[in-house]
Amino acid sequence: MKLHICLLMLALPVFPVRAEEPPDLRIAVVVPLSSAIGEIAQEALNGASLGIKAGFLRLKSWQGKQANVNVKLDFLDDKADPTTAVMLAKSIVDKHQYHAVVGGINSGTAIPVAKIFEEAGLINVALGATNPKLTLAGHQWVFRMSMNDDQLARSTYVALIHRLRDTPALFVHDGTAYGELTAKGFAGAHRALTDQHGELHNLGPNGDTGLAAARNIKGPEAVLYVGGMDLFATNVVRRLRKDVQWTIVGGDGICSVHLAKEAERLDMRLMCASQERNHTVPFTNTLFESAYKAQYGKSPRSAAAQAAFDAVALLVEAFGLHGHSGAAQVRDHIRSGVRFSGVEGPIAFDEKGDNTLAPAYLYEGANGVLTFESVIR
Repeated sequence: MKLHICLLMLALPVFPVRAEEPPDLRIAVVVPLSSAIGEIAQEALNGASLGIKAGFLRLKSWQGKQANVNVKLDFLDDKADPTTAVMLAKSIVDKHQYHAVVGGINSGTAIPVAKIFEEAGLINVALGATNPKLTLAGHQWVFRMSMNDDQLARSTYVALIHRLRDTPALFVHDGTAYGELTAKGFAGAHRALTDQHGELHNLGPNGDTGLAAARNIKGPEAVLYVGGMDLFATNVVRRLRKDVQWTIVGGDGICSVHLAKEAERLDMRLMCASQERNHTVPFTNTLFESAYKAQYGKSPRSAAAQAAFDAVALLVEAFGLHGHSGAAQVRDHIRSGVRFSGVEGPIAFDEKGDNTLAPAYLYEGANGVLTFESVIR
């Protein structure tokens, strides 16, 4: 009987076994292509595309784990417009086919869409949105790759404290949300790390009120910590006492060649920190730069390229570990503080969703240009 069954089995037609198609991991990458920063947005798309392979390679470091998944990126343009961004976010959620969203880049678009993704239980990794409100809303599904404005100011102060700790300090801002956050970040770090008290002043958008405090600064040296953009800073520094050697310190807003030239003309020192890289900043990870240049013919000039690269890579790695249907486990894994490998070093998110190890670049104004000095965290 057994022989008979075996013969019957051998007589059955043999069909090729078709391997089951791996599931799709679909990620929407939302950037402002049709905007004034369209070139930066394109670099973010390029970086995101390269991040897929990196994610699979990093996944192997988890005891050689392989990901049986197809990663698909859909590129969407929010035009740096909040209305367009909200419309896109609702469309992404309604389609029920995405596992995560990378973007946006602007705070003005990232903040309103974060609530939509949060309510849908969809992981959202924002790239360059620096307004602290993004992660202060108590979201569980929203993450930020960059520093926020307060974090950048504090990190800048710490990076410069060994030079400026004992120098009289004044903190000014232009009355905007960005300016006030930045100035208060500097002032908070100053008061926490020194025994000195520096005055904080809202000078208004033109920087032409309240500078009486600067006249009380006794030389020969002093530091002006600025919260605001370069035009505001220019109006302020032109009104400073000329018998004091000033060091001007600020964040992204004053990291401009225009202010570097103005500081040189006034014989002032300019130090600023930005999350944007210029051509003088070397890549820590030369493999990333080489891969990008080989694919696109030139090195990336913006930090958005590496942020998108890292965001996609860590999502592929995390979903590979927990399965494409385990969104909550992936969210918790990312939020747990586990360190991911990034272009400029490790990446780790706290309970709010902020990247506690996000890099920024410290520049010094010299000879009318911004010269890279160091990476700060």
